[in-house]
Amino acid sequence: MKEKLKTGLLFGLSILTIFLAGKIWFVSPILSKKDDVSKEKLFEMRYIMEDIVSPREMVINFGIDEHTIVYDVNESGLWKSSLITIEDIFTKDKKDIKSFTEISNKEYAIMLNQESIILKFHDMIGTSTLLNSIGIKKANYLSDIIPVINKVYISTGDNDFIVLSDDVLYYAIQFTSLEKEALVKSIDDIKQTNIMNAKLYNRYYPMNEMYGVENTIFIPDIHNFNARKIYFENVMENLDEPYINNIVSRFLDKSIDSVRALTQEDGNRIYVYDNKTVSLNENGKINYSAPYLVDSKDLNFFKSISTAVDFVSEKIGFNKSIHLRSLDMIGENGNEGYRLGFGMLADGLLVDLDSEILSNYIEIDVYNGNVKNYVQLLRIIKETDVKFYNMENAMELTDIIVQNGELFKRLLAEKKLHDGSGLDNLVKTTLENISLAQIVYLDNNSVDEEPLELVWKIVIFGKQYYFNCFSAQKLLER
Repeated sequence: MKEKLKTGLLFGLSILTIFLAGKIWFVSPILSKKDDVSKEKLFEMRYIMEDIVSPREMVINFGIDEHTIVYDVNESGLWKSSLITIEDIFTKDKKDIKSFTEISNKEYAIMLNQESIILKFHDMIGTSTLLNSIGIKKANYLSDIIPVINKVYISTGDNDFIVLSDDVLYYAIQFTSLEKEALVKSIDDIKQTNIMNAKLYNRYYPMNEMYGVENTIFIPDIHNFNARKIYFENVMENLDEPYINNIVSRFLDKSIDSVRALTQEDGNRIYVYDNKTVSLNENGKINYSAPYLVDSKDLNFFKSISTAVDFVSEKIGFNKSIHLRSLDMIGENGNEGYRLGFGMLADGLLVDLDSEILSNYIEIDVYNGNVKNYVQLLRIIKETDVKFYNMENAMELTDIIVQNGELFKRLLAEKKLHDGSGLDNLVKTTLENISLAQIVYLDNNSVDEEPLELVWKIVIFGKQYYFNCFSAQKLLER
């Protein structure tokens, strides 16, 4: 029984949402509330931390013109199998390294058509934190090369070869041997499963291949893209009063009879006990706040994550459609902490919120041993017949740029990168400066009778822009 609970928790801290099918699923906490960190807790936390620091995406290069991107890296098994390789890389002796060379971005781009996998990590997680989190306490000198590793390229062919990069510097390392059998098998399983199911994986191509520009980010082959029509529903509409009271009681650690309840004119409900509040609104948003902080002068990543695990396991539960999306350092009145943001996945694709206020489905502010704020939008996937978008009329990335030419012209001009010359130059310069371009679902959290909108998400100069895949209409920027 304990192993089952542990598996649920480990699957989880990518995960932090309510699992609801008319009822609340309560998961008893595995981690104790004692101040001392027991051996059992350290063991559990290692696996939890592995999920927390897992790559935001993995790019699989099967060979020339065969690439795909996997976002559900935990459920696919890719992250677990790649950990063996990562551990081998960062614990090898110097004598096992045949060559170590700094290479250019152009040299790296050539490698993208070789059999390989690229692990892309969150920018905020430093190299030492990453390695400590996956149980590597005595790493070799490679861990000192780049303070923050943005990506790890691993050759999955006959060559025992990797590239470490922070997106600025690229270091190519040749080993005498490299443990990657489990990783290669996981990749082969993905390819064979797709072939057997007659559903080819979505293909992606480096931008330099597709458009001949100096940019190696991967973008989807839009006209051959498989995307289901996904419907979400508001969880709050399906909850009766006893379940709502149950939620409130868990958050405030008090019987509902001890809690002061207020209902506002707009239908929002606020529950108060001592200095803690829980608010619920009809759109499915739950907000917990405990404004007074115990002093938290020292930033402790391990303790903060442990606190988040304890809090969520006690109050909510876990659901596998949620994954870590962002990790930011925060501070208030001299206290330091972390804000963890969690997004959703649907049918293997990312889901973003159509909101300028709330960018994640879950946001939790943690100051070492204290949770100050917790916000969640309670949304679940509605069971429907399987239908796919017709992508024949979907617009390519270049079409999106052309249809929104004035926007991109202004953005480039602000950076003094566009002199007003022709359309071709505008498109080329825009492509070269885009840092991310992907197909995602956009959830507007209002019209649940309609499927989630399929959109191009483009990041340029640190800002996010969302465009309808079929009309090129700009829907959101933040």
